[in-house]
Amino acid sequence: MTASWNLVSKHRAKLMFLSILWVMVFHFTPPHLTFFNIFQSIGCGGVDMFMFLSGFGLCYSYYNRDSIPLLSFYKRRFIKIIPLYLVCIIIFGVIRGVSLSDILWQLSCIGFWLGKPSYDWYVPSILLLYVAFPFFVKLSKRCGIGGCVISASVIGMLPTALFIFLGKGTWILFTARIPLFFTGCYAGYMLAMKKDILHPRILTIGSICALVIELYLASKYDYDSMHRLGLYYLPQIIIVPGMCLLLSQLLDKISTKVLYPFDILGTMTLEIYLVHMSLRFIYPNSKFLIPIFIAIILHIFMKHVTKCLTR
Repeated sequence: MTASWNLVSKHRAKLMFLSILWVMVFHFTPPHLTFFNIFQSIGCGGVDMFMFLSGFGLCYSYYNRDSIPLLSFYKRRFIKIIPLYLVCIIIFGVIRGVSLSDILWQLSCIGFWLGKPSYDWYVPSILLLYVAFPFFVKLSKRCGIGGCVISASVIGMLPTALFIFLGKGTWILFTARIPLFFTGCYAGYMLAMKKDILHPRILTIGSICALVIELYLASKYDYDSMHRLGLYYLPQIIIVPGMCLLLSQLLDKISTKVLYPFDILGTMTLEIYLVHMSLRFIYPNSKFLIPIFIAIILHIFMKHVTKCLTR
């Protein structure tokens, strides 16, 4: 039996929206554990889905860009991320009363790497992976994309193992996600080249088994232990690809009219993420509707800004 990544591409926006919902649920996990709360406690896996789907979308778009120059290809992506990031950091930083130096460190996108005060690590991380992507493509054309994905995964896993050994948990947030980003690149490449998934059942069964194991571990260990040992992140390398495939198959059975709001909101996931990350410090009770509502307004505003920047 074979399958394609086509459904993941078709439902990518919906999957992105489900990912941000999972992240938001994770940040508001109640202290008393029930089965549902244990599932909430591994909601950081939503970021892993972001990473996989980002690599997937980037690579698929790259190989389907026709005659668009590489510089223009990247300009579109950076214009979509950086102005939005700057606006959110400045506005919410001022509202929170963050010092000017901390705001500047955050704006520079290097504060996270230097251990400076930072509420967001995702944007600096994804920008770094975007910068690394052209080198990945160049090497993959010489050495084969499969070997490059394995090499990139090893590059991510070695420092992750070192940080776990040293008990340094902060950079694990980035290094443990490197394999998933480039695995997503491989999936995007397979779709662009019209290559099938040879053993989709093994992929989904492995995903379910790894998810059950992570849920079990989350029921036995506290948050600090799960984070420090990388147990929140490492199983996601197996969980996420199969989960994206399985969820896309389930979404394909639901009416497009029902899922239309998911498609729309799926294009605003970065806005929702940044607003949510800010509001959880400013107004902790703003769990879902308020961040999404503000993100919609921000999305409309930034759409006009980016139009001006691309003229």
